[in-house]
Order: sequence, then C-alpha cells, then structure tokens
Amino acid sequence: FYLPFSSGEGTSAEDDSDYDSSYSIINSSYTTVYFGDALKFDGNSSYIWLGSDSKLNPEQFTLAMWFKTTSNQTDLRLYRWRLHGVNLRLNWDENNTGRVRLEILDNNTVIYTTNSSTGYDDGTWHFVAGTYNKSYLGLYLDGSFVDLNQTSIDVYYNSGGASIGRDGDYDAGYFN
Repeated sequence: FYLPFSSGEGTSAEDDSDYDSSYSIINSSYTTVYFGDALKFDGNSSYIWLGSDSKLNPEQFTLAMWFKTTSNQTDLRLYRWRLHGVNLRLNWDENNTGRVRLEILDNNTVIYTTNSSTGYDDGTWHFVAGTYNKSYLGLYLDGSFVDLNQTSIDVYYNSGGASIGRDGDYDAGYFN
C-alpha cells in the first residue's frame, strides 16, 4: 500500500496503490513540513489503524517512511503487525539511544532483527526503509545501508492487526 498523506486533512488515510483502501486516522493531526504534509502523533493515543486484512501480510516486503522524534520513550512503534508479524520501531537501550530496529517473527515467536548502531531521536527528519526478500532482512536509513541479516523464515502473521504509530492492535508503543 502507499499512503502519501497528500490531502492534509480528514480522518482517513487514502491508499494510492492498486489496493485502493482507506485507513482510519485516530487522534492525529496533520502538519506541513518541507516536503509536504505529515501526520503528527502525540505518543499517547494517536495512530493510523490499518486493520487486519491479509493483504497486509506479505511474505516479502519493503516498508519505507519518514519519521522525526526527540522522544526517549522506551519503545516507539513506526509500524507493527501484532501479534507476531513485522515490527519497525525505535528502541532505547542501556546507552539511551533511539536506535531503529526492524523485526520479523516466525511461528515459534523467534525474533529476527536488523538494527542501526546509532540513535535517530535527534529531532531531524529521517527516511527509513526495511526490506525482507525471504533471504535477507535489511535496513536502510537516510539513503545508506545500515544492517543486513541472512534469514529465510516464513513471517508468521497471527490474529491481530496493523498500525502506524502504535503496537498493532495493542494499546502501547505509541509514536511521538
């Protein structure tokens, strides 16, 4: 799917891909940035609910988006299919850095990851792309290769759903 947020208003995000779906914007507001419109998430209750449609369960994928934060919350979800599935998030470690992490899970709940080595919680716009092609799990930030791990699992999409800015269908991990 492709959500350009080009309308700059409303409570739904329109998919400009062949899927032609509409997704619910929950408690989020539009803001204008130098490259167009963006959604602002409050870290408490705002997110985009994508639902539980099986078209959101690809075996191979590229997930790409712009983000900006100065938050040091423990766990900020950029995208999440929950339960299991795919997770793209900012994670704070013992050094208090907002490292970007892409995770996929198999049916035994084993987590396969790629990670940035530095933090991206500096209040600057960053572009992240995570990709999985059934052979490699890769992570790119601001146009540069960051990490690559070899794995060939089947991503396990259990019941639940997907969100941008929240831990899927679970009330946690809100992005700020």
